[in-house]
Amino acid sequence: MMLVIRSSLLRYGGAILAVALALLLTLLARPWPEQNDFLLFFPALMLSAWYGGLWPGLLATLLSLLAIDFFLLPPIYNLTLNWAYLPRLSVFAFVAGLTSWLTAARKQAETALRATHDDLERRVEERTAELSRANAVLEGQIVERRRIEEALRESEELHRLTLSRISDAVFITEEGGAFTYICPNAEVIFGYTAEEVRRLGNIKKLIGNGFFDLRRLEFAGEIQNIEQEVKDKAGLIHSLLVNVKRVSIRNGTLLYTCRDITGRKQAEALKQSDALKSALIASVSHDLRTPLTSIRASVDSLLHNELNWDQTTLHEFHVIISEEVNRLMRLVENLLAMARIDAGEMHPAKQWGSVAEICHNVLDRCAGATGRHRAHVECAEGLPLVRVDSRLIAQALANLVENAAKYSPPKSRIIVRAWLERDQLLMSVTDEGPGIAPEELDRIFDKFYRGRLLHGEQNGGTGMGLAIARGIIEAHGGRIWVESKPGQGAAFIFALPVETREKTESSS
Repeated sequence: MMLVIRSSLLRYGGAILAVALALLLTLLARPWPEQNDFLLFFPALMLSAWYGGLWPGLLATLLSLLAIDFFLLPPIYNLTLNWAYLPRLSVFAFVAGLTSWLTAARKQAETALRATHDDLERRVEERTAELSRANAVLEGQIVERRRIEEALRESEELHRLTLSRISDAVFITEEGGAFTYICPNAEVIFGYTAEEVRRLGNIKKLIGNGFFDLRRLEFAGEIQNIEQEVKDKAGLIHSLLVNVKRVSIRNGTLLYTCRDITGRKQAEALKQSDALKSALIASVSHDLRTPLTSIRASVDSLLHNELNWDQTTLHEFHVIISEEVNRLMRLVENLLAMARIDAGEMHPAKQWGSVAEICHNVLDRCAGATGRHRAHVECAEGLPLVRVDSRLIAQALANLVENAAKYSPPKSRIIVRAWLERDQLLMSVTDEGPGIAPEELDRIFDKFYRGRLLHGEQNGGTGMGLAIARGIIEAHGGRIWVESKPGQGAAFIFALPVETREKTESSS
């Protein structure tokens, strides 16, 4: 409050002092022309208005009029107005008031301009400070981004080097299989460079199609350990372990990881082959020893000259030797057949033959094995001649009959059936044994697999009979299967695509 009063006193006091100084200078300058009496008052007015504002300027104008009238215009020292000087005083009053107003307005404009300028400078300084701070933050972000980009480049380089040195091949594809990413080491497995793989365009051309269930992938998000065989650029077969995962990366939706397990599969196959070889040696040595022991005992008995054997006993020795020799021959035939099947050299020599004759010959051949059973043949009436390899079909059928006799109780039935359905010959061997457990059905035709006997013990056969039967049937382009329920016996059935003599004659 005191500051406001002091400021007002200074402004109005300054106006009074300026007018007084102008009057004093005018009085000192006399005599001079009368029309110049007003000149020194204009600077006082302008100074008052500029320093104090409009109202001090108007005060100075009023004081100037009073001073001029009292001190300068006749009658001097009297405030009586002479009408002759009224126009001059009016003009002075107007000019003085206008000058005060203009000067005050200019001062006010200058003050406002200065305030605006100061405010602008303040804003510029604030904005500059903000920009400086933002620039500092941006520089920090740029430095951090450069550091992150450098770390990312190092990570990508390390990732690339890692991918180039592992044996897995990684691909990312769109939903339809088009590549969006190809790892640089695809050549390790497939023999194709990354550019050659890219030219293939679609992963289906590289590893195949339809080897996984898309619905399962949608449900689980990932399918692991899918075994798939593919051909490389040189035409060599590779076994792959493929993982498929749902992703969203590099514009792709499916991630494929392929691992070459060819070496592992070969090692497993070699190990399995060694195990099978050991099993074969153990089985064959037992099956060779048993008939050879019987033959040797019979021959040794016949060589005792001091013993006079009657005709019945001699015949029994001859039968034993004949049966055991036949048993050895079947074992050798099975071994040779298994070797041909494994080598892919099982080529049937098809000729016209009678189905009923094949069935009856098989029962005669297996008389030793089925002597304690009720074995018979049931063939459909009017079966025509069929074109098959009668020797191989008889061998397969004999293996099935001997298998049925081995697993069936004495006096049970073994039935060999044959019939035609369209262009297929169907034959079956049915027994009344204990049946086959469900867990054994998938392995029953495996090489060297031996099922359980009646009391759970494992039989002493070679485990080749059913495997050979399957190989022979498949070599004819047919298929073989078993139907069984525990406690209800088993039926081994095979179907062969054949041509019959009747059909051939009618078409000719």
